[in-house]
Amino acid sequence: MHKIFANLHFHSTHSDGVDSPAELVRIAKEEGYKALALTDHDTATGCAELAEECKKQGLDSIVGAELTGSGFGRSFHIVALDFDIENPAMKDHLEHMRKKCVYRTKSMFNSGIEKGTIKNITWEEVEEFNKGITNLCVDHVFATMKNKGVITDLEYPDFHRQNFSYRIPFENIYHDKDVKEVISVINNAGGIAILAHGGYGNSQFCFVPQLVEWGLKGIETWHADHTDENVLEAQKLAKEFNLYESGGTDHSGIMGGQYKFFENPEESEYYIPSMKYGVTKENYYKIKERVLG
Repeated sequence: MHKIFANLHFHSTHSDGVDSPAELVRIAKEEGYKALALTDHDTATGCAELAEECKKQGLDSIVGAELTGSGFGRSFHIVALDFDIENPAMKDHLEHMRKKCVYRTKSMFNSGIEKGTIKNITWEEVEEFNKGITNLCVDHVFATMKNKGVITDLEYPDFHRQNFSYRIPFENIYHDKDVKEVISVINNAGGIAILAHGGYGNSQFCFVPQLVEWGLKGIETWHADHTDENVLEAQKLAKEFNLYESGGTDHSGIMGGQYKFFENPEESEYYIPSMKYGVTKENYYKIKERVLG
């Protein structure tokens, strides 16, 4: 029976998470994790805060981010672990994705204002309330409105569907980079490129051989969105292609922060038993110390 040691996939207020990096460390320690990697969407701005708090709390940590790439007519999420944040190509890539995130959010924000589904708030207020956050998204709009008393936690699911659905049209002037390029950026920054939640929904496991050829080094096995069958298939692929095994809670569980948006969290899609997802101590140190085989 595996024993979970580290959580290597979760999000903070620096992207679409609910808690700050420091708050997440304290939550993780109380839950029982011994090591962490913050993997905010297309940004690493929260990693320094997480690392500092991990030192205070006696937890180990590595740098992380969940990067978006396109290929084969679909979108891929590639978790980057233990990379150089100051690498020029990585910084350029993250800056491109920051511009895309803010542009998309502001476009949908303006659409919500026009429809009347977003009220009593300005974009300038969103920027002011979320100082220090570079990748402004739906959650930052919601947090600003909640702070003004315009909306409550239980209204979040409907608010998200009304204003930030992927079906809401807007002129897309910032496109995702090809997944092959994203993997290359991670590798050139000294990091480990890992396929995130590849078994979820329309499975991406069939693309693993090609992704490995392009430089993929790992695969998430124990992820909150994976079924038992997904876990077994991911483990099989990890063994076949000699890949690092990773995983984490993502938006689920106590660290996911979504519980507060539901009257009965245990009945929501985000409920998971404590300490069920992540990686073992052995797998964590394989990643950190670059040991495979």
